[in-house]
Amino acid sequence: MEKQINIGIHQIKELEFSIIPKKEIKEDSIKINLSVNTQIYKEEDLFEIFITVDLLNNDDNQNLVHIKVSNIFKVENILQFENEEKTHLNIPDGGLVTMLSLSISHARALLAKNTSGSVYENFHVPIVNPTEIAKQVFKK
Repeated sequence: MEKQINIGIHQIKELEFSIIPKKEIKEDSIKINLSVNTQIYKEEDLFEIFITVDLLNNDDNQNLVHIKVSNIFKVENILQFENEEKTHLNIPDGGLVTMLSLSISHARALLAKNTSGSVYENFHVPIVNPTEIAKQVFKK
């Protein structure tokens, strides 16, 4: 039986943002890259997910828009998920997917707010399947 997980949002913080102004941009000239990193703070029962989004020019790979968002979650009694060797945590899949989904949504919202009124305002982080991304990010 999977252990019960209790999660709360502890903090959402925009760590980085940059934009290269342009007068116009073609819709098909941009690609969106999304990356995910994590950090665990066992003593504080915190799990941090960093979402980085880059809007890149297809022609020269120039980074036109960049944002990095920190999402810190309070995971009640996080040490209950530590393996016997104390080398990693086995957080239930549902908890990981929930935290990842919220983190992507927060990054999407901050990117939309920051690009509002610019030529990039219609370039959004696409709707993604957080379960598939979680399988790639949290392989163990």
